[in-house]
Amino acid sequence: IRVFIASMPDWCRPKIKKDSTSEIEFAAPVGSTIRIGSGRMIEEGAGIKIGRTVQYLLVTEASDPAWKTDAMVELFQTVPLTGNKIVESTAKGARGWFYREYFLAKEGHSEFVARFWPWWWQPEYVVDAPDDMALTDEEQRLVDEHRLTARQIAFRRTKIAQLGKRKFMEQYPEDDLSCFLLSGSNFFDRERVAEQMARAKSYCERHTPWRGRIGPVAGAGDGDRAA
Repeated sequence: IRVFIASMPDWCRPKIKKDSTSEIEFAAPVGSTIRIGSGRMIEEGAGIKIGRTVQYLLVTEASDPAWKTDAMVELFQTVPLTGNKIVESTAKGARGWFYREYFLAKEGHSEFVARFWPWWWQPEYVVDAPDDMALTDEEQRLVDEHRLTARQIAFRRTKIAQLGKRKFMEQYPEDDLSCFLLSGSNFFDRERVAEQMARAKSYCERHTPWRGRIGPVAGAGDGDRAA
């Protein structure tokens, strides 16, 4: 924020009235204040004051355990109905407030609107690829479903080699379910879970769900039931 302010032209740069490690207050006629805090600071009663009104709220890395449900609920009460709340994070395990709230939003049961950004939306995530590069089945599926280029696949291979598959799927998500399941501490093997999820998704896409009614068959004896 300070770099941004310092880079502004003189004619529109606001005058700063107060500048501390956690707060920047602008002088009139702007009169607004930017405050920075954390989940732990809120629990300790420091940083962001719950009694104040916040017009624009940004919570970053909301999967961090420091952002507990009670702290989030209290913080959201500072934003009026006319204000704006944005919550974003890297996935860090299939648990916690952010995980639950994201899927509630995805199902339409939250005040938030769910948004997911896969890594290939970043145009700079490419590296040079060899002309004779052969694709694995997994890579071919990504090319078919998302129209990835050879340079994007080469970038993916490079990052997996650096980070390992599990860490790559957390830091460079490809869908909004495996990024949660392949991060954090899981009892089941993460790679195996992701593989089964991909197979289930493929099956559901290729088959029409069966719909019908289960009840007694005409003429069946007592206790006999059939679908």
